[in-house]
Amino acid sequence: TMPEALQLRHLNLLRLSRDTIIKWHQDKDFLEVMTGLYCRVVMRNSKGQKYYRVGKVVEVKEGSDPASIVLAYGGQVKAFSLEFVSNGDFTEVERDAYVEAMNNDGVQLPTPSDFSQKLKVMREFLDHRTMKDPPERKRKHSEEEPEKCDEETIKLNEELKQKLTALMQKNKAKERQVDQLGHEVTRLSEQVKDSDSVCRNKEALLTTERDTQKQFRVKLKELDYLISLQEKTIAGLQEQLETERALQDVIAKKRRLVSAKLKEQGGGAPEKPSTQPAVEAE
Repeated sequence: TMPEALQLRHLNLLRLSRDTIIKWHQDKDFLEVMTGLYCRVVMRNSKGQKYYRVGKVVEVKEGSDPASIVLAYGGQVKAFSLEFVSNGDFTEVERDAYVEAMNNDGVQLPTPSDFSQKLKVMREFLDHRTMKDPPERKRKHSEEEPEKCDEETIKLNEELKQKLTALMQKNKAKERQVDQLGHEVTRLSEQVKDSDSVCRNKEALLTTERDTQKQFRVKLKELDYLISLQEKTIAGLQEQLETERALQDVIAKKRRLVSAKLKEQGGGAPEKPSTQPAVEAE
């Protein structure tokens, strides 16, 4: 959507024609009003073809004859003599080219508040100048002649005042909408901040959980290693136990053989089995 301050009808309302500049450029108060308004200037491309461009007034050369005006187009600033300033209205193509240049050069577009403020300044100037001649016209009158009003200027002022009044009424509604949108943007910004905080907390928790899982895996590896050592120890003990049992069986057999031989030979009473545990030969 095109910013409200750059609607075509608004640009044309803030447009300075060549004739208006010629009539008022020696009025110092008008020089301040001109700054920030827009001019339609003729240009030529590399093929010599003519086209028009929107330019924002940066400065008006005081005291120069002929007068010249400095215009900004995006990030470019250039001076033009008044013969290059058009009396015609802006077109949509020219407006779109201006917006594109501003965006490409990273220059901020005017806001509805900027536009309203400029309209207010223009209306105050017109209120003070209504029914009065431009300074250069006054100098042409003799002291004996009554001052005459410039009918064309009065007509232009009245038209502008009517347009400004209607536009200011529309702008009040627009400003209320802008304020509402501003509150909504603030509310949404707070929600985004809260969401960012929640996301950061979740990310911290995930990081902690990943670290815990990593430590758990390390502990599992250590436990697996200890279990493996214990299993090897148990296996060694079982092997020793089986060996000891086999030795005890061999000793018991030998004792039985010895006891049997003694009985056959008619020897003394058989030797009682020892109550001492068997000792394995080293």
